[in-house]
Amino acid sequence: MTIGQQFTLGFLGLVLLLAALGYSARNGINTIGGELGTAVNGTARKIGLVGDLRADFQDMQVYARRTQFAFVVNHLVQTNGKFGAAVACSMCHTLESRQTREHELGAIAASVKQTVAQLQPLITTPNEKKSLAAVESGSTGMCRSSVII
Repeated sequence: MTIGQQFTLGFLGLVLLLAALGYSARNGINTIGGELGTAVNGTARKIGLVGDLRADFQDMQVYARRTQFAFVVNHLVQTNGKFGAAVACSMCHTLESRQTREHELGAIAASVKQTVAQLQPLITTPNEKKSLAAVESGSTGMCRSSVII
């Protein structure tokens, strides 16, 4: 084999190795890109749903406080009325019926359950599953304990 043929053969081998390396790098980048897209989109969806859960829990807490405050104000008005004091409260502290409170708080709890159901398929680790179960049981417990009056 002449030196020219050896150089040509070496050059062709180098070109083949370079093509194989390029193909391998392209496939690796596509794979990483796909996994990154899945991770980013899944994580973004999880973050959005967790934000929705937080907002729903804040709504539950606000509703419970508003109901408790309305109860206290109406109780004070009734107590003052028993002693002959004429006190009128504004309409913002009206005491709703138990069924109304249960219905409104149940609507918020239903929103929490719907968000938990949407979050369920995105959960992958045991720690996430444990946390989601705690959220689900906590929302049910908060709904039960808030509607006492």
